[in-house]
Amino acid sequence: MLIEYAYLALGGVIGTFLRYWLYLFSMRWLGAAFPYAIITCNWLGSFLIALLGAYFIELFQRNQGIRLLFMVGLLGSFTTFSTFSLDNLHMLKNGQYGLSLLYTLSSVLGGIGLAALGWWLGEYLRRPV
Repeated sequence: MLIEYAYLALGGVIGTFLRYWLYLFSMRWLGAAFPYAIITCNWLGSFLIALLGAYFIELFQRNQGIRLLFMVGLLGSFTTFSTFSLDNLHMLKNGQYGLSLLYTLSSVLGGIGLAALGWWLGEYLRRPV
């Protein structure tokens, strides 16, 4: 049980740092007018969790530690629904209703679309040649 916590913690640390670095990069190069880092994290995380879930489905069923490391720890800490929600709240409080709607629709539809693409690609890559 302790080793599973170690896998989870390691993945969490890596995902947190990746999200923070993406945030710093986006603030420097894209500015603060839109939550670019959060939408990128959530889109990329949606794609990767589906891709890895489809491609490594048997491995994750056999090895709980690897699943905890990547799916729960790394991608769970890399993506963030709570920051998405808070960003939307700030937009609404500032009267940026159109921007909030754009952010919500693009986040949700983009996330689902990229997850579907990731799952399809994972299944495609897993097929024997």
